[in-house]
Amino acid sequence: MKISSAVINQLQIQYETTDLKSFGPSEFRVISPAYVIVNIKIDNATVSNIKCRLVSDENLPVEILVGRPFTDHETVKYVKEGDTLTFFQVDVPLTAPGLHLRARTDVTMLPNSINFIEIASSDGSCRVPATGNYPVSTRIKEGASIGRGEIAELPVLTIVPEKRPIKMEEIVIGERRITESREELLGIINEFRDCVAVDMSEIGCARGVEIEISEKPGATPVYCKPYKARVRQNEKRCAKF
Repeated sequence: MKISSAVINQLQIQYETTDLKSFGPSEFRVISPAYVIVNIKIDNATVSNIKCRLVSDENLPVEILVGRPFTDHETVKYVKEGDTLTFFQVDVPLTAPGLHLRARTDVTMLPNSINFIEIASSDGSCRVPATGNYPVSTRIKEGASIGRGEIAELPVLTIVPEKRPIKMEEIVIGERRITESREELLGIINEFRDCVAVDMSEIGCARGVEIEISEKPGATPVYCKPYKARVRQNEKRCAKF
């Protein structure tokens, strides 16, 4: 974080000098004279009591640079879509860190391939991919220790593709409307583009709404036994519908 940002926000500065190193030559380093304790929130993820180092303003082009103390926190998960990172708050991992993960069933690891192993712990089980870097097939017996780690649940991310802007020629407007009104209407439509569909493919499904259909006790689905019909009868019936 910039020193000026800490001063402007009246954060409690703790003086402790240390060198901040980066990847590259040894001369690529910055001296940090102090730090502050802050709470960081990005999207729906929040981490409290993070030790944030302070550097001079000329060494940092942004107000704050968020790093691994936030991104690697056990309650923070993120998904990358293009150039955008979306952060989520998740529960503490289901298993304790460093817990033994064991094979739940016998598995034959094929040579030089990726195999799925059913692993289990005292708190849950899941399937994980494992690379078999062996010249021959290797058999893993039930109960064998696969390693030490933790099982965590990730949130499901629904990615909605961005809709293209609607053009003026796609809107049917009364001829009496003046040009300014037409442009204003077009702006409102594109501002709330997610609420407007130009074809059936953009209608989608309603989210966050539950519909309850009540059935009579003992009711059964409507069923009609197939029967033969002449070609003209079918044509008339199809034309009617």
